[in-house]
Amino acid sequence: MTEPIPQVSQGQPQKEDLKEQDHFKFEISYLLPILASMLFGLACAFVLLPQQVPSVPVTPIPPETPGADWINAIYFVVLIAISATVFYILLKRRSKRIIKGLIVLALTMAALLLSFVYLLALSVYLPFIAEWVVIIPLTIVFTVLFNLAIFRFGNIPRNAAVILVGGALGMFFGYNIASISLWSAVLILVFLAAYDIFAVYKGPVGKIAQSGIDQLPGLSFSFKEIQMGLGDLVFYSMLTGAMIFGFPSSMTWDTGATTDPIVVEAIIKRIKTLPVEIYVVESDATMTNAGKAFEATGMAEMCRQNGVKYLNLRNVDDKVNVKIPNGKSLKDITIPRLATESAIISAAKMKTHSSTKVTLGMKNMFGLLPDKFKAKYHAKGISKVIVDINTVLKPHLTVIDGFVAMEGNGPINGTPIEMNLIIAGKDPVATDATAARVMGIDPHEIRHIREAHQKGIGEIDNVEVVGSKIENVRREFKRK
Repeated sequence: MTEPIPQVSQGQPQKEDLKEQDHFKFEISYLLPILASMLFGLACAFVLLPQQVPSVPVTPIPPETPGADWINAIYFVVLIAISATVFYILLKRRSKRIIKGLIVLALTMAALLLSFVYLLALSVYLPFIAEWVVIIPLTIVFTVLFNLAIFRFGNIPRNAAVILVGGALGMFFGYNIASISLWSAVLILVFLAAYDIFAVYKGPVGKIAQSGIDQLPGLSFSFKEIQMGLGDLVFYSMLTGAMIFGFPSSMTWDTGATTDPIVVEAIIKRIKTLPVEIYVVESDATMTNAGKAFEATGMAEMCRQNGVKYLNLRNVDDKVNVKIPNGKSLKDITIPRLATESAIISAAKMKTHSSTKVTLGMKNMFGLLPDKFKAKYHAKGISKVIVDINTVLKPHLTVIDGFVAMEGNGPINGTPIEMNLIIAGKDPVATDATAARVMGIDPHEIRHIREAHQKGIGEIDNVEVVGSKIENVRREFKRK
């Protein structure tokens, strides 16, 4: 007995039904998850934006190489294609344990990284979370909550977690690849769009969907009739971040945020006739790459024009441990030997500061610490730390750039204010006290200036001022 052979007339309606099921009608609401993820990414950018952008070599071809934009765009798309193909092969072979293990590992590492990085960034604004005994437990708590949302709490928490992590991870990548050119970003976007069309309809992404994308919790989310991958959210947020952070830095001298290279150049020309080797130095901070800032502020070009070396103190290997007598917060510091054997000139900016009221010459010495994670010092009491540093690293000369100062919500987000003056002195306490008075602030109100005077580092009241009189240049600086 044979099975009846279906007639063409019987099969045709089935094909039409399949076509009806396969038909996809785009709705503008389908973009809502992407927009939500990008909005969260922009919130993350707000946390990172005041910081300088580190240059991380995530593309194989340097941007100055001919054809680099095209090659790097292809490189990104090939990486995505390989990853999608590997997951498709694992799905096809039903290697569920391997797949789940890879997903859990990848998402846990991403959650740990993002929690740690963004908490560190927030610690600049919320000093009480900068201590390691606070930030490490918080990082673990956020990671555990994220994993529970992905693997335990159901579809709604899972989808929300994917959308948030997509925006945060994408903006983090964008933050770190800000050296990418605008053309690279455009080409990557075009190549990605072309790859998506192919991958969904003919390539591994479509096959993954057919094999069961729901087997990849955390790597996708569902919204109405669509299923979207985490990679889509990450990539669009990453490109947005690359373009945001890739624009020229706003932390330049004319914003009142950084010292004018002209001021440093004047100092260099003044001492260049002496038989000494001159270095312009700075060090990385929690979310700041000194090398990138050096280029963005124009300091690098100035040094090249004057034949002077620049050093990122974090990269100097020869360091020594220096004990701090009667330290209020620190018992000792580890610093480059060069700092202990040199005549230091502190070229600072005249600014208000949300934590210390002002940031002038003494606060500028904080930059000699080679530690990357400087946020930890805020938890120790930044004013006390400043006094401790100036106890053992006393500048021979302090020069405060007041051409364009900053008032209000300093030291980064304040308002530039033209003062057109320079304040310089050999006594760091007296110089800062004078600058504070010019800013309309009683130096006795400023803890690190007051305590440095009490410790005998310098004078706060008995100050001889030459040049313009304070009352002739004084201006009431707005404070946060």
